[in-house]
Amino acid sequence: MPTWRDLLLAATALSLAGCADLIGVEPLAGSDGGSSAISDAEAGLAEDGCVITWVDSGGGVPPPSGAVPYSVAGSGAVLYVCRVSIPTLGVIPGKLLPGWACYYSNGQMEVTASNYEVLVPDRCTLAWGPAALGDLPVDALVCGEDGDGGSLYSCRVGTTGANPGELGHVGWSTGHECLYSLDGASLVATDFDVLTAD
Repeated sequence: MPTWRDLLLAATALSLAGCADLIGVEPLAGSDGGSSAISDAEAGLAEDGCVITWVDSGGGVPPPSGAVPYSVAGSGAVLYVCRVSIPTLGVIPGKLLPGWACYYSNGQMEVTASNYEVLVPDRCTLAWGPAALGDLPVDALVCGEDGDGGSLYSCRVGTTGANPGELGHVGWSTGHECLYSLDGASLVATDFDVLTAD
């Protein structure tokens, strides 16, 4: 199982390919006036035929067909993986609460975005793999990138965390902790799973 350091070294060595070759998806690309904006329907094609597409959405409308729901235990809430392009922060994975917005943590507070992209897989098996001691699970899916170009992954707070099932993001820039938001606050979890695609 690769460590965070192994992935960082591999990403540096692969330069333009980034660490996407290690997990079988296309790296994030695209720009909008020099920002780190993402394309309308950016897709990654894994060797096994799994296609990951990010579909433009907004205003809390129902998720696009094919988006995968995740239930939050004990709350009755159903969330979807979304991401937001922020010029200074990068492309940040968060959680879509249908009928409302895409919520994410900027490290200081919970932020809502009315324009976002929703993860829609095709011919993929998505799962949540444990990120034991900060190591990424096999087939971890790159869902965004920080302002410095580092990969970000969608994470889900584990069963021993304060808010099990909440979605956030994790990467080198989060100190390998799951950074998520709830009720206006920015929170971190050390027990979490990372979204994988196979």
